[in-house]
Amino acid sequence: MISPYVFFNLVMGTIGAVQEFDRVYVLGGGSGNAGPLDSLLVPVLYLFNNAFRYFKMGLASSIAWVIFVIILILTLIQWWSQKHWVYYEVGGKS
Repeated sequence: MISPYVFFNLVMGTIGAVQEFDRVYVLGGGSGNAGPLDSLLVPVLYLFNNAFRYFKMGLASSIAWVIFVIILILTLIQWWSQKHWVYYEVGGKS
């Protein structure tokens, strides 16, 4: 009975993990630095650096679209797989 809630949290957690930015930004010193040897570089920080550090808005826009497509594909995979393990009670006793 709790599987729909687990499924929702799985989808939202995956989206949040791909969009991770604030903790990495603070760990890097708040200057967009990605740590030693770019060890903290995540896609959204890469997008941020290209947009606001190097002023490559076209590249940043294309990175945003790629991140969107990756999130969409991961969500669709999870949505497809949920029919095998998520139980939805339909109807009820009248």
